[in-house]
Amino acid sequence: MPRRRIKIALVSLVAAATLALPVVAAARPPGGPPPPGRGPAGAMSENRLEGLVEKLGLDEATLVEVDALLDASRDRGRKLRRNLREAHDQMRGLLDASSPDEAAIFAQIDVISGLRGDLEKNRLGTLIRVRALLSPEARGRLLESMKKRPSPRRRPEGGPPPDRPW
Repeated sequence: MPRRRIKIALVSLVAAATLALPVVAAARPPGGPPPPGRGPAGAMSENRLEGLVEKLGLDEATLVEVDALLDASRDRGRKLRRNLREAHDQMRGLLDASSPDEAAIFAQIDVISGLRGDLEKNRLGTLIRVRALLSPEARGRLLESMKKRPSPRRRPEGGPPPDRPW
C-alpha cells in the first residue's frame, strides 16, 4: 500500500509541475530581460563594479587592466546567460512532454544548476581579479564603497555579514 501512495504522490507532483509550467513560463518571456532587481547572478555586477572602480582614482594603466577584466567578464556572462536561457527552454520542452522523463528532467536540473554556478564563479572571479590589481588603499576604498551601496540583490536575512560585502 505505501508504494501505491508514493506513486500517486509522484504522479501528482509531476502533474502539478506540468500544470504550473505555463504560469512560470509567462512570468518572463523567453529571451526577454529579467525583471528589475531579479536578474541572474552577476547580471549587472560588472557595471556596478565598474562604477565603483571609476571612483577610486586609479592610474591609467590599472584602469586599462580593470576594463579588460570587466569586458572579458561581460562576454563570459553573456554567453553563460544565453546558455542558461537555452537550458531553461529545454527544461520547458521536457516538462511539456505528454509523459515527462524524470531522469532527463533531473539531468537538466543539473545542467541549469551548473550554469548558475558558473555565473556566480564568473562574478566573484572578476571581483577577485580586480581586487588583485588594486593597491591596499584602493582595495579598502572599494570595500567601503561596496558596504555603503549594498547590492540590490542582497536580502537582509541570510546575506553576507556587513563586513563582507561580496
